[in-house]
Amino acid sequence: LADGGPAALEILAETEIAVIICDQRMPVMTGAEVLAEAYKLRPDTVRITLTGYTDLAAAQASINEGHVSHFLLKPWDDDHLRTIVRDGVRAYRLLHENRRLEALTRRQKHELEAWNQHLEQQVQERTEELHARNENLLQLQHRVEQSLRDTVGVLAGTLEAYSPNLGIHCKRVAQLARQLASQLDLDDDESRDIEFAAHLHDLGKLSGVAGEDTAKGRSNRTAKSH
Repeated sequence: LADGGPAALEILAETEIAVIICDQRMPVMTGAEVLAEAYKLRPDTVRITLTGYTDLAAAQASINEGHVSHFLLKPWDDDHLRTIVRDGVRAYRLLHENRRLEALTRRQKHELEAWNQHLEQQVQERTEELHARNENLLQLQHRVEQSLRDTVGVLAGTLEAYSPNLGIHCKRVAQLARQLASQLDLDDDESRDIEFAAHLHDLGKLSGVAGEDTAKGRSNRTAKSH
C-alpha cells in the first residue's frame, strides 16, 4: 500500500510486485504518470487503473503511457476485481516461469553443445591415436614380413650352396606352389606361406649333406695321415 505516487515508486524500486492497482486522480502524480514510471521499473507487472471519472484523455494516457491491462470505473465489483488480480498474478508467474524455462533451455543447450564439442575432440584424439597405432603395427608387420623373407632367403641360399640341384628343385616347387595357390584364389598371406613352405620343404636334407661333408673330410684326413 502507498498513499501516493512517489511512495508507490519507492516500493516498486525495492520490491517485486505482480499486480499494481492505481487510482487515476491522486495528488502530486496522476495514476497515468505513476504507471508510466512503474512500467520503466517493473515492465512485467500487470497494471490496473481505477477511476471515478469517465475522462477519455485520462484513459488514453493510462493505456498509452502506463501500459495498463485493465481500466475499471468506480464503484467496482469486488468479485470482478479479485478475478482480474488473480488472473494478473497467474499471468505474471507464468511469464517468469517461461523465462526461467527459456533460460534453462539455453543453458542446457550451451552445455550440450560444449559437451558435444568435447566429445568430438575426444573422438578426434582417439581416432588420431588409433591411426598412429595402426601405422606402427603396419610398420612392425612389414618388418616382420621382411625379416621372414630374409630368413627364408638365407635358408634357401644355404640349401643351394650345399646342393645346387636341391636349391633349383626347391625354387621350382615354390613357383608351382604359388601358381596353385593363385588358382585356388587364396589370399596373399596364405599364398606367401605356401610358397615359403614349398621353398624350404627339403631344408631337413641339409643335415644329411652336412653329415656327408663331415664324413668326407674325416676320410680325407685319415687317408692323408696314412
